[in-house]
Amino acid sequence: MPELLKRITINPKQCGGRPCIRGMRIRVSDVLDLFVAGLSAAEILEEMPDLERDDLKAALASQGIDKKQAEILRTSLATFAEDWNSHEMSIYDDYDTAKAKL
Repeated sequence: MPELLKRITINPKQCGGRPCIRGMRIRVSDVLDLFVAGLSAAEILEEMPDLERDDLKAALASQGIDKKQAEILRTSLATFAEDWNSHEMSIYDDYDTAKAKL
C-alpha cells in the first residue's frame, strides 16, 4: 500500500495544490469522478492513456477506498444520480407547466 501511495503527489504550484497522479495534471478527484460516473477501470485507462492501472488503485487507496467499497460507492452514486435526474426533470416539467399558465 505505501508503494502505491507514492504515486500520489502534491505540489502547491500545480492544480491548486490538489493531489495529483505521478506529478501529472491529472487530479485524484478527476479519477474518482470518472469512477463515480460509472466508468470501469478499463474505460478510464482508455480515456486517460497516461494513467496506469496502479494509478487508479492509488487514487482509490489515497481516499481509503478499497475495491469492495469502490463498487458499493459507484452503485450507490449511480442510483442517486438516476433519482436526482428524474427529480430534476419533474422540477423542470413543473416549471414549464407553471410558465405556460402565465
